[in-house]
Amino acid sequence: MDVLESIQKLKELTERIPTYNPYFYDESRLMHLICEEGSAYTIGVYKDTNISIAKTIFSPCTSLGRHTHNEKEVVFVLEGELTLVLEQERRQPKTIVLRQYDSVEIPQGVPHHCHNTIGTTIIANTMPGSKYFPEPYEHTTS
Repeated sequence: MDVLESIQKLKELTERIPTYNPYFYDESRLMHLICEEGSAYTIGVYKDTNISIAKTIFSPCTSLGRHTHNEKEVVFVLEGELTLVLEQERRQPKTIVLRQYDSVEIPQGVPHHCHNTIGTTIIANTMPGSKYFPEPYEHTTS
């Protein structure tokens, strides 16, 4: 499978996940992120012991504060733009601007924070699976 096919599969998978609905609240499947500015929420896509995948939607002008993960994290921008700052030991912080279909791997334990200016949707995964990611949303059709 080439990169374009992989991106299309990811888009198909994430389009089945609902957009935010203020009446939908399930602590195990929807996680509102604590932001310095703006708002963001995460919906679980897939989770097992090897990998956790989640879709995160950022409102415009959102800043997510400094945090780390006990696992390696890969961030993929599905829509919009995200500025990510990686803090590197004994070096200046590294700023990366991710645009649609860009991705970056963040090593385990590396402190990072991010912000955006326009509405942004990302897919993030951790390897191995993270106990902090929400449980997958079960898509059902009527």
